[in-house]
Amino acid sequence: MSRLDVVIPAYKARYLPRLLQSLVAQTARGFRVWVVDDASPEPIEATCAPYIGQLDLRYYRFETNLGGRDLAGHWNRAVVLTDAPWVILPGDDDVFDPGCLQALLRHLDTADSSCQCLSFAVRTIDAEDRQLAQSPATRCSDAADFLLQRLRSQVMPVTIGYAFARQAFDRAGGFVSFDRGWHSDDASWALFGAAHGIEPVPGGSVAWRQSEANISPQMRTDPRRTLAAHLSFLQWLTAQRMPLGLDNAQLRDLADAVAAVMRWELAQAPLSVWLQIVWPLSCRIATYTDHSVLSELLLCVKWRI
Repeated sequence: MSRLDVVIPAYKARYLPRLLQSLVAQTARGFRVWVVDDASPEPIEATCAPYIGQLDLRYYRFETNLGGRDLAGHWNRAVVLTDAPWVILPGDDDVFDPGCLQALLRHLDTADSSCQCLSFAVRTIDAEDRQLAQSPATRCSDAADFLLQRLRSQVMPVTIGYAFARQAFDRAGGFVSFDRGWHSDDASWALFGAAHGIEPVPGGSVAWRQSEANISPQMRTDPRRTLAAHLSFLQWLTAQRMPLGLDNAQLRDLADAVAAVMRWELAQAPLSVWLQIVWPLSCRIATYTDHSVLSELLLCVKWRI
């Protein structure tokens, strides 16, 4: 059994060679690679073929596409194919920086920690591999700490940015499903790190590709759907407060942080949409915050102007 499985939920072939080549270039060899084809019409298997002799690589194809309607569901069925105690889940267009996996395996060998969710520094790159931004690795003590950092845009939630223990994955019941995966990574890292927090891997860094295929830009073309996804996340936080270890003050702080994101999203909506949904949305948000419906409505108006 491998100590670490790199599980790639694959649908697009365009950047997959860059990801696989970045794995070939790793100085460590104590890992296995799974390419899990989500019934793609693109030549995923043929793209993998040149790397089979260079990596401990397994290819598996599902004949029914799941990621198009339940992204977290596809992540889960990909992870359960494996049996390694630690897993990383990169996108098919991401890249591991040199030495990243060696740094992770060294950390697992030497760190005296019960942490079951580890993080890497994340570089944001474009279609031509040009660096656009850089984010530090996540360090947090518990779920509330992580979620507040995330909602304030202080850390990146992208799946390549984290390694997780299979025990944490199993205990949480896998990745949490939300519409089109919106908040699925946020919720899942919070659950995986709820017991012992999240700590950084010294010297480990990865690159996440920002492109037209990312979910966030697509979601923002449909503000009603985006806001519904945020509401679902608020409902989930309330329902999962015990597994997340949230006290009343932490839950209130998180609700306020999500509400602030929703007000910003609402302010970006076309005026005709804003007028239709600002009152009912204010009523919904007020059920999770300490504000009255009128106060919430005034806050939404303030963000608009």
